[in-house]
Amino acid sequence: MPMRGALPLRRLSLALIGLAFADTACADDSTTLDAVQVRAQSPLERVADAGSRLGLSLRELPAAVEILDGETLRERGDDTPQRALARAAGVVPMGAPGNGGSSLSLRGFSGHGSVAQVYDGTRVFVASGTLSFPGDTWQLDRIEVLRGPASVLFGDSSIGGVVHYVPRALQSAPRREAMLAASSWDGYRFGLGAGQGAGERVRWRADLTGAGGNGDIDRAGYERYGFSGAVAWDLSPRLTATLKYDGGRRHDPRYFGTPLVDGRLDRRLRERNYDVADSHVRYDDGLARLRFDYALGARTQLVAETYHVAIDRRWRNAESYAFDPRKSTVVRSDFIAIGHDQEQWGQRFDLLAVGELWGRAQRLNLGAEATRVRFTHSNNGPYGGRDTVPAFDFAPGGFVNLAGTRPRFSSITRQRALYLEHSIELWPRWTLVGGLRRERIEVQRKELPAGTGFGTQFDFTAWRLGTVFAFDGRTSLYAQTSKGIDPISGLVTLPLAQKDWSLTPARQIEIGLKQGFAGGRGDWSLAAYRIEKRNLLSRDEEDPNRVQQIGQRSSRGLELGLGYAFSPRWRVDANAAVLDARFDDFNEVVAGRLVSRNGRTPANTPERVFNLWLGFDPVERWSAALGLRRVGHRYNDNANTSRIDGYTVADAQLSWRPRTGSRLTLRARNLGDALYVGSGRSQALLGPGREFELEWTQRF
Repeated sequence: MPMRGALPLRRLSLALIGLAFADTACADDSTTLDAVQVRAQSPLERVADAGSRLGLSLRELPAAVEILDGETLRERGDDTPQRALARAAGVVPMGAPGNGGSSLSLRGFSGHGSVAQVYDGTRVFVASGTLSFPGDTWQLDRIEVLRGPASVLFGDSSIGGVVHYVPRALQSAPRREAMLAASSWDGYRFGLGAGQGAGERVRWRADLTGAGGNGDIDRAGYERYGFSGAVAWDLSPRLTATLKYDGGRRHDPRYFGTPLVDGRLDRRLRERNYDVADSHVRYDDGLARLRFDYALGARTQLVAETYHVAIDRRWRNAESYAFDPRKSTVVRSDFIAIGHDQEQWGQRFDLLAVGELWGRAQRLNLGAEATRVRFTHSNNGPYGGRDTVPAFDFAPGGFVNLAGTRPRFSSITRQRALYLEHSIELWPRWTLVGGLRRERIEVQRKELPAGTGFGTQFDFTAWRLGTVFAFDGRTSLYAQTSKGIDPISGLVTLPLAQKDWSLTPARQIEIGLKQGFAGGRGDWSLAAYRIEKRNLLSRDEEDPNRVQQIGQRSSRGLELGLGYAFSPRWRVDANAAVLDARFDDFNEVVAGRLVSRNGRTPANTPERVFNLWLGFDPVERWSAALGLRRVGHRYNDNANTSRIDGYTVADAQLSWRPRTGSRLTLRARNLGDALYVGSGRSQALLGPGREFELEWTQRF
């Protein structure tokens, strides 16, 4: 196995240096890759579709919304969405093989059932808590993060917030770029992108990306590839048609965690992988969209979009490990083989009108959407297989399949929704913004071996009402209240035992302040909130054997963000999130006894998160940066008797721009080689160790 943290400066690395010196006479002299950008306009003037479809800027929105710029992500080497989102205020990645490596924690709520993720306006329904697209930030123009309930725009599963991935935009001017990187543990990355106009009416763009390596855990190699393509055709001065396709294939690390020893990490097991030799984790995703934008008038627009999503996921692994310190052995169990086959069709219509109402400026958006999801789940349940291997020197062995893998159940999920948003200027500098959504979800599930099944239906109404007061052109004060909806578990894979349960509502109250300063070179924001989520499954106090939807949990907190270029050579970006998450009314049965968890912190919920990124241009053509991330402790159980320690991770990089449009970057991730738990409870999914990377980027 390669030395931990070693940088393989082999043929690929030498090629990067050679390319950096290559003749770039064809480069566009107007394009430079500066690590520190002095902003002429405050980021608060940007528009985020995650916050509203009214076209409001961040300053005009009564909500906490953050935009992670794609160019900045690539400059920092945040190649995966999870690495990128780890730098957003209050966001903590909780990725694991079973959730596609993409689960997030935000405002005290975790998982795809509470933090929704949307791609280019399309929400892919989550099955068994798994979402596996996108896999790389090379294809993205930006990532938008709305903190707090977002059910008005995106439906259920968004009480903690929503993450919106936006692919690169089409443009008429020619643009070509390439990236190549080599890193520790034989890692590599590449990216190719091009786009331009074709005549006066057609624009196109295509991006290709790939990455792979062996990882810092035994037998944890990975590969991922992605493609994005889009073409837009102006059929008339008023009508534009856009066809898009985005796809990805991933073979993720076959690593399901490191067993704890007496409830704690043992450094001797740092690089051990106890999965079987013939394991695999594979995801294939494809999203096709056809969109029409039609200008009904100078201030009225109609958008119609039809989309199709195809997903194929496969797992085959030994997933549970228990360390026996007396014998220095590990007991492996849960030999699980699972397959997901999912197709989703959908249509969405939006009508946006901008004008005046009673002499006051107003914006109105009326929308409708319909979705149909077909899903088939295969497995080898009841899951069996069990063996014992030495902890430190063992043969991985092969997968044990006792029951055979075959389709177990299928489901059809239909969703229909109507929604509206409206903003109106009540008084100069004082605006009211509201939203309303009415949705119906129908689920039909069939147990394939038995031929039995059931059908059920859910109806809900979500709303949001907020107000913004602009003191001047730089400062806004806002307040809002909203209602969101989460399911008890994923609706696509809803089990029989939960068909009669209702959805779990939550209400939020939030106030905040946003301000740009120093002529657009700086901006800061502050948000305070409280969220209450009701109708949790909880044990009845009079009859502990009875489960009812009577529970409640809540979270309250503060979030602060700051960005400031305090000179042409220095820039700092920082954020912090502090929250108090707790059970307000929740009971569990432990060893046959009813136990209250009131006042306890829900398991796996970090309550302190801090990020810092400091960029510096010491001399012409050179730039340096340092990043710090601190995640506080969290608990392993709802009783709060077992604690997972917090962690601090430092990143650093040095960039050199030998020619216009060219950049060579040496990067170190987890510079201090911190050993920490990224996610997991009974066994720890460890965060990646120290890694070095050399990257070359060129624009032509």
